[in-house]
Amino acid sequence: ELVPRVRGSLSRVGALIDRLISAAVYDPDAAIRATLFRALGAPDTPFRRGLAEQRRLRTIGLALLDESTEVRLLAVPLVGSLSTLNPAVALPMLRRLLLTLRRELGAEPPSPLRSTTRRRREEPPA
Repeated sequence: ELVPRVRGSLSRVGALIDRLISAAVYDPDAAIRATLFRALGAPDTPFRRGLAEQRRLRTIGLALLDESTEVRLLAVPLVGSLSTLNPAVALPMLRRLLLTLRRELGAEPPSPLRSTTRRRREEPPA
């Protein structure tokens, strides 16, 4: 009798986590999204493992592209902290974010050939 009750409780907790994540990502009000991400990203969050599940983490990752800077700034450390639990999902998302930011800032990728080529162009012809 205890096992079905525990399973039922876990199922309800999982459904609650899903609803919180959905609201944190899809709510039209940026203040609500930010508040929920603050709560989900708290270090003492008891359901951190549940947040790191692939489906949930992918949904959380959508906030990395949120229109609100505050939400994006709250989502980055959350996804980063969940990367220790599920690196296969979190790290590619963070990598894509870094590449996007680098492209938006106009930074060129580091390359040993690029610096060599630049030096050769600057040298006077012999």
